[in-house]
Parts: sequence; structure tokens; C-alpha cells
Amino acid sequence: MSYLGCPRLHFCGTFQADPSTVNNDPYHFDVARFRPGWDEAGAGATKGWWNPGGTGAWRLKHCTVRSVVYADGTSTADPLQDPLVGQAVNSATDRVSGKLVDLDPEQQMVTELWGLQIGIPDGFVGEFEVAAFADIWIRYAHGSPDSFFSATYQSVLTEVDWASGGGSRWQQELGAGSQLSIKFTLDGFDDDSSSPAFTFGRISGAIGPSVEGEPHHLVAGRLMRPLATPPMSPQSANFAPFRIDGNRLFVDLANSLPTAAVGGHLQDVGPLRVALLPAEGEPITIGAVGYLQPGFYMDSAGIATLELSPEQAQLAARTPVGLIAGGTYGDTTLLREDADGTFVRADGFVFRLDPGVPATTKLYATRFGAPASGQRIDLTADNSAMEGQQKQGFGLGPQVGTPTDVLSFPDSVVIGEDGSAEVTLSGSDPGNPREYIDGQLYGIRFDWHGADLGAYVEDTVNTLSVLLWSGYTPASKLTWMDDIRPILSQYADLYPVMRSVLDLDDYHSVLASKLSLQFVFGYPVTHPNYMPVVRDLSTAKRNALLSWLGQEHSPYMRVDTIEDVQRALQQAIELEHATIPTYLFSLFSIKNGRNREVAEIINSVVLERCCT
Repeated sequence: MSYLGCPRLHFCGTFQADPSTVNNDPYHFDVARFRPGWDEAGAGATKGWWNPGGTGAWRLKHCTVRSVVYADGTSTADPLQDPLVGQAVNSATDRVSGKLVDLDPEQQMVTELWGLQIGIPDGFVGEFEVAAFADIWIRYAHGSPDSFFSATYQSVLTEVDWASGGGSRWQQELGAGSQLSIKFTLDGFDDDSSSPAFTFGRISGAIGPSVEGEPHHLVAGRLMRPLATPPMSPQSANFAPFRIDGNRLFVDLANSLPTAAVGGHLQDVGPLRVALLPAEGEPITIGAVGYLQPGFYMDSAGIATLELSPEQAQLAARTPVGLIAGGTYGDTTLLREDADGTFVRADGFVFRLDPGVPATTKLYATRFGAPASGQRIDLTADNSAMEGQQKQGFGLGPQVGTPTDVLSFPDSVVIGEDGSAEVTLSGSDPGNPREYIDGQLYGIRFDWHGADLGAYVEDTVNTLSVLLWSGYTPASKLTWMDDIRPILSQYADLYPVMRSVLDLDDYHSVLASKLSLQFVFGYPVTHPNYMPVVRDLSTAKRNALLSWLGQEHSPYMRVDTIEDVQRALQQAIELEHATIPTYLFSLFSIKNGRNREVAEIINSVVLERCCT
């Protein structure tokens, strides 16, 4: 089942993503090196980049149901036939918006959505299970970051609460299940702060049934892949998942074809058809794809349904499928399934691990759409995705992937009869290899054993991205200066939007918001109100913050020994010496014979500071 079948609903509109860009640069995490101006807007990768005041919010805007498809394959875009057509598709309206969350400044290519709620007024409302984007590619080569990118999110809506439906046949066919499958494609994002569409982009997606036992973040079906291209040359097309159900082939091309402009119509690449590609002989056409027809992308979420003859359906069970473009000088195969019909992906590929706390995911593998039971899937360390992101601004960030012996995972797993295999990850304390960035990043590549990987564009989704937190043992007596400020001061630098609410680098400001901070740090990590918005805080450090905030008198600093007293005095002296020059500058700026009363007051303050 899933969204890629019948029944399903298509929606389209705009989305808003408002990330804070100060934390894009690994350099900005170094509190000792952070400089004035790094939290201000800058051109390219300078200062605080293009949106330093971002809130992290992610929401839907002006998004509507464009059409529905029923179980028998018929469809309508007429609200008189189905009352859900034309209705708004909303993110949360009675709580804060969802949040856009990077795993780490050195792994920004698996950005997740947290705390998102999606609903249709007369249809349903459900919680979007946290998911990372997949299959990102440059869709419009003449655009500029981030406008030329396109990517997808696939997940499930849980805790679905159904409304009356107003007589919708689509809703009646789905029943009143507690979970739905959803996938959407994002492109055409506008990061030009002078544009009226700043922080907005285009979204097109589909919603369908979710069956118990099937994966949440992928269709365990089949995959057409881009053929390998020379280094630095643009892809002509991108991955396309598809599945065959009886005599119907469903293919999702929403994130597969280039556009003619940023967020524009699909580019004309010639007549397209889906075909069987036998090892011997000519391609066997299944059907044409009307991708240039009005509404293919906006109204049908780029999903095409093709009919197979009984002979084609039988042959498809053992023959690769491809997407072929016709042209003046002959046909070009844009996408094709590999020769053995192999497919493997992970249902969840982003992890935040506390030392000693394991996490699991499932790998799903198929051969020509059938469970690949008995197939071996190899896993190996591969940090190349993170190594390519160490330099985000003007300098190289800290090294990733070290130490090499702290993350444990199996060398291989064998796919079971249901087409899946569980993978368990666990890690020990990596220490503090990145110094000013907590934890360490690791990548784990998984591949079908024996597959010819050189024939196709690398599938970046076939890497598990792991952030393994540094071990942290809180002091028995937590204080602001020694334990809490070193954590919160980094957030004060990275999220300047917070200063309008409180200064996380100021003890008194934090105490004034103690109750609110207890709430936001105490929420479940998936809650939209949880802070920090990027989830870059280990469980141990979060618990330490809650412990300190929970004390009746949250202590400022330790004064238990002679050394503590000396340190307190030294800090007091440094504070006084930091203020005296300011007063002297003010005093010397007053011209002789003018503002004598003000000059005397400032002079008295200087003398008081110097003599105390």
C-alpha cells in the first residue's frame, strides 16, 4: 500500500522554512573564537550567512488538496464530486510550528522535520513522524543555492484524528485508521532576503493508507536509478521509486525530472515512456508518461499510473524497468533499474546516540519488488559524506570519524523472509575529538553484496548518519559558571533570535526565565516546543540543565576552597578592569569646561572602581 498506490490524495502549495544560518558554519560553534558580526546577515558563507535571525520554523502555506484517486483507480479534481478537493492542507494551527533540524554543522544533508502536524479541516489531523529528507539533487542547474535543490520527505502521520469527511468517498475508502502514509517533494526555495518570497518554496505531495508492518520512510518496492555520469556533470534525472500491483505500475516522478526554472514547470526532455529493458532485444514499452500535461506535477504529485498487459506483468517480475526519453537522434535511457532488480534502503538513517545506549533500524531489500530473503547486505564505515561538509564557511571544521573504534555495527546482515533485517548501532564515549562541537560524526555505508555500484549514480540515502555524543558526567554540585554557562553560551551565539526573549549567556536572564526553561527542556525531544531547536544536546547535558534549573537557588559558582575564592576574586577584578576603560573613555570625551556635573559623576565612579 502506502502513498504510492490507490487510494491516494494529492496536494500542492508552498512551504516556509526559516532556519537559523549562524549554526551552518562549524567555526561558529567555537565560543572562544566567535566574533561580533558573525550573527549578522552576510553574503554567501560570510558572517551569519543569509538568515541569521531564523527561528527554525517549518510550516505549510496556501497548500490545498488538488485531486483524489479512489481504490479503483478513478480520480477527480472536482470538489462537487469529492468535498476534500480544494480544502486547505495545514500544518499546526493551534500550537507552534514544526522545526527544521540539521543533524550537525558537518552533516547538513539529512535535515529532519520535528514536531510537525498536518491536517485537512474536514478530513483528518495527524502527527508527522520525524523524518530526514532524501534524494536531494540539483534540479535546476542554472539556479543558485538553495534554489536549485529538490528533495523529498517520506513518513507516516500517526495519531490520526478523523473529521466527518463531509461525504468524501476517498475518506470512506480509507476507513478510520490511526496512521497514514505521506510523501512530498520540496523545490524552488527562495533564500534571497530581498525577495517577497524569502524563505518560501514549492511543495507537492501525496497521502495514502499505511499498512501495519510496512516501512514508514520508504516504499519497499523497486527503484529506477540515474546512470553514472562523468565527474562534475549534471544529472539529467533523479531516482524514481515504483511498484507493480497486479497489472498496474505506479511510478513516482515528482523528484525525478528537471525543471525549466526555479520552482517552475518540468523541463521538456522529449517524449517519455516507461519500458521493460530485457537483456536481449529492444525495450518493450509499457506506456507513455504525460509529464508535460498541465497538472502532472501540481495536481497529481508527479505520480503516473500505467497499465501492463498480462504478458508484460509476467515479464516485469524478472526484467528491469526504465524511463526512456525519445529524441531527434534516438532514444536515451534516463533511469533504469539495475540488471538484477536489486533495491535496499533503511527505514530511518539518522541517529543521535548517547554512549552505551543502542539504536536500531531496519534495512528493506527487494529483488524485482519481491522480498530478497537470504540476501546479504554489507555494512562498512564511510565518512565521506561528512568529510565533504567540514568546510562550510571560510575555514575547515574539525575532523570527523575519529576515534575509529567507538562505534559498533555488524559487518553484514541477512535479509529475512519478510524482506527486512534489523541493524543495531551502539557506541562508547568518543571523548571530545571535535573540542568545541559536542560528539563525533560517523557514516555507515550499506550495499547489496556483489552489486555493481559503478554503473549508477551513488545513492546517498544508503548511508546511516550517526552523531555519537561525548560522554558527560555532571558535577555533584552544578553551578552556572562551571557547568551551565559553557553549554548555554554556545546557543546564545548560534541563535540570536533568542535574545528578544532571553539572553542565554546571562545568569540573571536565565533565572528570570527558569520556569519556562524547565518546560522547554523537559518536553519529549520530538515535541515542537522542545529547546534547543536543533536537538544538539545529549541526554546527559539536558538532564544536567534540568537539575540545575530545578534547584531552589541555582548556584552561580563554587566557593568551597581557597582556590575557588581566588578564582572569584580574579573574575571580579577582570570585570572591574573591563568597565573602567569605558568610564574613562566617556570622561575624556567631555570637552573642558562642559558638562562639569556629569564629568564629576563619571570621575567619582572611576575612582570608586579603582579603589575597591
